[in-house]
Amino acid sequence: MKADTRKRILDAAEAAFAEEGWLGATTQQIARAAEVNEVTLFRHFGTKKALFGALIGRFIEGRRELIDQAILDHAPMEEVLAKLAERQHRAMLASAGFIRTLLGEMHRHPEEVQEVVHETTWPLREQMLGLMQDWQARGLVRAEIDCDAALALFSAMLFGQAIKATCSDAGYSPEQYREQAVAIFIRGIVP
Repeated sequence: MKADTRKRILDAAEAAFAEEGWLGATTQQIARAAEVNEVTLFRHFGTKKALFGALIGRFIEGRRELIDQAILDHAPMEEVLAKLAERQHRAMLASAGFIRTLLGEMHRHPEEVQEVVHETTWPLREQMLGLMQDWQARGLVRAEIDCDAALALFSAMLFGQAIKATCSDAGYSPEQYREQAVAIFIRGIVP
């Protein structure tokens, strides 16, 4: 029951933030849509900021476990990147409205929103950077590659495709795009 309540609050919050933005969405509105009282919302999340962070956390969930397993298994680079790309694409499509709003809010309320994004995504970023650096130390990534910049590029490739997929027919499937993005990225970083 508690997990169901949490999910209802997150679903309502995602819809409210997507529709109203950071300032427009209220905890009262979110609680009403989730069919809980505001006290329950605050018991689960503490603050509106923490609720916003939980939404971002939901967007990236599952990727940290995938990276942990890849590190343990020494999984092939192409396999790991393909799985990460597929998970990001699914998450982007499932939360497209929230993601578009998040991008807009980062410009209108940069300090508040960027702080939440940073706090929520930093562990995943550090973990992905560690994976890239491990590949580099094992000679799988060229020594002169800046792993941080390379990861930003890979993420941007996937992010752009997912946004485009919600706006128009691209003439190719998401799978084709992801396969090409992974292949092009790997060709650019391997020795």
